[in-house]
Amino acid sequence: MKVRLGAKLRELREGRGETQREVGNAIGVSRYMIIRLERGQFKRATSTVVARLADHFGVSVEEILGESPDDLVPDVESMLRRAGRLDARDRVLLDRIIRLMVEMQASRDD
Repeated sequence: MKVRLGAKLRELREGRGETQREVGNAIGVSRYMIIRLERGQFKRATSTVVARLADHFGVSVEEILGESPDDLVPDVESMLRRAGRLDARDRVLLDRIIRLMVEMQASRDD
C-alpha cells in the first residue's frame, strides 16, 4: 500500500518526538513548509527536500515517499501493450535495449 509523503513525514517526525519547526530547521526549510508537506498541500516536494528529509530520518527516499520495491517495478504486461503502439523504428530500438539488458543480467548471473 502506498502512503502519501505527508502521512509518512508526520509518522517519522512524531515517532522521533520532533516538532515541525525542529525538522524544518534541521533540513533548512521553514516550519510552514513542513506543515504544508504534512497536509499534502504541495503536489511535489523538490528532490532536494525529499533527500534531506530521508537523510534526517535515516530512511531511504523510497520509504519517505511511501513506495515499496513493488511500486517501483512497472507492470510489464501494461508496458508491452503500450510498446505495441510504437512505430517500427522505436520498436527496433526497444528490442536492442531489451537484448542488452538481458545480456547484462546473464553476465551478472555468471
